[in-house]
Amino acid sequence: MVISWDELTADTIETGGSDITEYVLLWNDGDGNAPSIALPVGSSGLATTHPINSGITSGNRYKFTIQAINKVGESAVSSELEVRAAVVPDRMAAPTTAISDTNVTISWTELTHPA
Repeated sequence: MVISWDELTADTIETGGSDITEYVLLWNDGDGNAPSIALPVGSSGLATTHPINSGITSGNRYKFTIQAINKVGESAVSSELEVRAAVVPDRMAAPTTAISDTNVTISWTELTHPA
C-alpha cells in the first residue's frame, strides 16, 4: 500500500513562511491501534508518497491522516482517508465446457469484488 499527499511548501500561506520539517502519517487499524510514522524532511525535501510495508492485513479497513510540522508547531490533522487493503481473490469454481461438432465453449463464473 502506498499513501501520497500534497506537500506544503514554505512559500504558501498554510505554513506562514516556515519550512516543513516533518510529516507524521497516522493510521487506525480498526482494532483501536493507531500507529504513526514520522517522516522527516531532508535537505532535498521529501517525496510525498510513503510505502506501508508492515502492519497492514489483507482485507482490513484502515483510516489514514497526515500532519505537517514546522518550527512553530503541528498542523491540524488532515481529513481521514479510509481504505481497504487488497485481498486475494476467492478460489474460482471449475470452468464448464460445452462441446459440439465444430466448437468447444469454455465458461466460468466471474468473481465479484468484495465490498
